[in-house]
Amino acid sequence: MVPRLDFGLYANNRASVFLPDFSMEGLLDLAVEAEELGYHSLWVGDSILAKPRYDPVVTLTAIAARTENIKLATGILQPHMRNPVVLALEWATLDLISKGRTIMGVGPGAGSPELLSKECEVAGFERRVRGKVFEECLEVLKALWTLDSVNFEGRHYRYRDVSLGYKPVQQPHPPIWIAAGHYNPVKVENYRYGHFVEANAGKHTGPFDRVARLADGWLTNHLSPSEYTERYAGISSSATERYGRPAGAVYPAMNCWINVGRDRRTARDEARWMLEAYHRMPFDDASVDRWVICGTPRECIDRLEEFVSAGVRLMQIVLASRDQPEQMRRIARDVLPAFR
Repeated sequence: MVPRLDFGLYANNRASVFLPDFSMEGLLDLAVEAEELGYHSLWVGDSILAKPRYDPVVTLTAIAARTENIKLATGILQPHMRNPVVLALEWATLDLISKGRTIMGVGPGAGSPELLSKECEVAGFERRVRGKVFEECLEVLKALWTLDSVNFEGRHYRYRDVSLGYKPVQQPHPPIWIAAGHYNPVKVENYRYGHFVEANAGKHTGPFDRVARLADGWLTNHLSPSEYTERYAGISSSATERYGRPAGAVYPAMNCWINVGRDRRTARDEARWMLEAYHRMPFDDASVDRWVICGTPRECIDRLEEFVSAGVRLMQIVLASRDQPEQMRRIARDVLPAFR
């Protein structure tokens, strides 16, 4: 028997070239149907300038009012772009409204160096320190959610006797899943993470120690099943041996684009078009093959089974199809039952 695999559905919360008729009402309807179809969670993105979209916390609050069981998640939120005290209260309120259904997926963000620098400038710090600001922000959030009074002395945040009026439903706090790791294309023109390092070309790299130290879950992409097993084993051992965390403290998840179609070639062609339209840049073959699961239902199930065997327990899927609702229904009908 294949172990259970949960499916988180990424619902695009911004207009784009492949969703020209996007509307908030359409997004809410999609979320309601996703719950009815049995998806584990509904994920929305975040970007201040690089890929502007509706605010994820407000969007998830609207979805919470229309649903009852599906978990509500960000994939990903950039917490360091916000005041952590305000964000802590906003998320606690969302957790209360949703009756404890939230997952805070976070990451430092990605995009062109110019837009990344501009985002950091708007937030009040330089891009070169955004990783440190990101980590401190997470520490402040956890403290505000778990302590009656917070005194924090960091390099970027300093608070004295700050108390959050309302705590989240989930204890000790809503789970924080950190996105970390990406494939570095061989050609610099296909690179999209801010700074190309020639020595990393063709490799999968990332700040995995951050995950071992701070995360309740790990969200990544661009990995083969064998690479996933190796990376997750390293994160898990570091979490327990280096940071004294309990076994299983970091939940194993992954992100991929998916197109379930009549044949692999047609599905892959559409998925590649979607990737390039969404990111507004070309993708080389290696990047496409690392990020996309595509083909007939049986071919997609077989590939997903490889990741389940590698340790993945939740697959956050991005619909690599022009017809988003129909692809969502097709996956629910032809793929999800194989993993229940």
